[in-house]
Amino acid sequence: MASQLNPILRHTDLWYEDGNVVIVADRTAFKVHRTILSQHSLVFADMFSFPQPATNPDESYDGCPMVQVSDNATDMAIVLDIFYNGVTYLLARTQPTWKVVRAMALLGLKYQADRIRNEAVHQLSLVYGSRDVDEICSMQPGVDCMSLEDDDFISIVNVIRSLDLSRKWLVLALYDCCQMEAALIVNGLPSTERLSPADVVRCVEARSELVDLSRDIMEDWFAEQCSSSEDRDLEGPCSAFSTCERILAQLRRVRLPARSKRLAKHDPLLIHCELAETWFFESCASLCVPCATYYKRRDSEARQHILASLDSYFHFPEDNEMTDVTSDS
Repeated sequence: MASQLNPILRHTDLWYEDGNVVIVADRTAFKVHRTILSQHSLVFADMFSFPQPATNPDESYDGCPMVQVSDNATDMAIVLDIFYNGVTYLLARTQPTWKVVRAMALLGLKYQADRIRNEAVHQLSLVYGSRDVDEICSMQPGVDCMSLEDDDFISIVNVIRSLDLSRKWLVLALYDCCQMEAALIVNGLPSTERLSPADVVRCVEARSELVDLSRDIMEDWFAEQCSSSEDRDLEGPCSAFSTCERILAQLRRVRLPARSKRLAKHDPLLIHCELAETWFFESCASLCVPCATYYKRRDSEARQHILASLDSYFHFPEDNEMTDVTSDS
């Protein structure tokens, strides 16, 4: 029975008059069907497999047994919507936001609803599963994968840990956290979502190394001499040697502050910027095609090397390996 001082409110959409159980989350009531819950969740299936006692007025709502849960109403609404309408129906509306994927991951884990948990893992794999730096850079959130906001990254780290997913995914998510303001990394978000103390230390320590790596990447741009010989097997020799040499000499004199425009200082992978708008890529456009292609390849290879060794900057203990997963988990 609802308190008069803090009444339970019916959810606008997830209220079925022929429902036979009421789920209450955060003072919001969802009148739904036991069969639907049992079909998707082993926890609910076990709960409803036992004979139900006579309805107690203090444990009922609208004539149905009432199950109170500790989840927030928004997350419960997302999961119940998927139970009724399916993941495909939900995702057909648009690429999901992290809020949706987070609810799928955590409630899917809690209620042993494997299908929605697996879909959440798949959505995470689209963002964090690639090991190719150029592929990561070209990914468009909201188009190629779920939509992301800057303040989602702390929550993503915590969910990856809760689901015991791949260390590689965790490292990339921590790298994303390093792009946030230091105060947010240390103190967490107003929503009370925060990193563990150990992950705070990892990010704080990694940030100084990432700054050095970013400087190294920028200083290496155009550092190698132009070549008119056949020693560049992939791109071929420069097709405008005197012009490119003159332009390259000018580019090498450009100082780091000018090179770093539109770049985040803790982002040596360049995955948090628009590559085409960076000083480096704009400068490549002034060179001949073989030279531009060559210098872009050198830059890509340098960033790929950083990605391959990224976990070394976050100093994980060797005996604390996490589970490795694929998008089919």
